[in-house]
Amino acid sequence: MLLLQPFVAGNSQLLSLNVNGLRLGHAASDEGRLDAATLTRDGLALLAAGERSQLLLFDAATLRLLRRWVVGSQPVTALHVLSADAVLVGTAGGRLLLWGPPAPPP
Repeated sequence: MLLLQPFVAGNSQLLSLNVNGLRLGHAASDEGRLDAATLTRDGLALLAAGERSQLLLFDAATLRLLRRWVVGSQPVTALHVLSADAVLVGTAGGRLLLWGPPAPPP
């Protein structure tokens, strides 16, 4: 089980801890300030986003960056995982976007 301190306001640091406070992983994002983070429904991955309008997918235990997607043109301020292929994204401009990863090419 992981206990996550995904960010400090105005910072780009991610830190994962176990329930005893032991540090499991650390990552510094080069994507600027991170304003939102949430675990996927299975708890195996962490989604984070922020001022550069990119959605970042990390391994929840190690915080190794797995994928990166551009999700709009405004900073992302809120994230909520709806399903394995749908994320509700809130932007600084007050918009809500229903976002899903692009389908792989045939």
